Amino acid sequence: MVLGIDPSRLEKSGRGIQFAIQLFAAFVTYFVFIKRHARLFTRTEFWKMVGFSSLIEMGFGMAVLLLSGSFRAIPLQMSVQIVMIGGIVAFLATSLGYSNRFGNTTLKADLVRRAKMDSETFR
Repeated sequence: MVLGIDPSRLEKSGRGIQFAIQLFAAFVTYFVFIKRHARLFTRTEFWKMVGFSSLIEMGFGMAVLLLSGSFRAIPLQMSVQIVMIGGIVAFLATSLGYSNRFGNTTLKADLVRRAKMDSETFR
């Protein structure tokens, strides 16, 4: 156990929660972007966000493996496979979270809210 991180707890809790956390983080980021800019991502912005988010998540995943001490107990080939699978999961979660399906719904709701606020000020 290194720095208070128990590897057995990470294994038990990290199976499905990683995808959910990444998806939630992408939703929140996209929601804030839509609130501030009142538009969806352009194609270039979308791929930049997906790429950077996936790289950051892979970095955090590698840090957790290193800090938990389980990185030393796993063979090198297995460690590479774990990082690659984590990268694929991160890519799928962030690309789903930044998808236009979620963005369109949020943008429509935000535009309706803004229209209500604008019409109330002129009454």
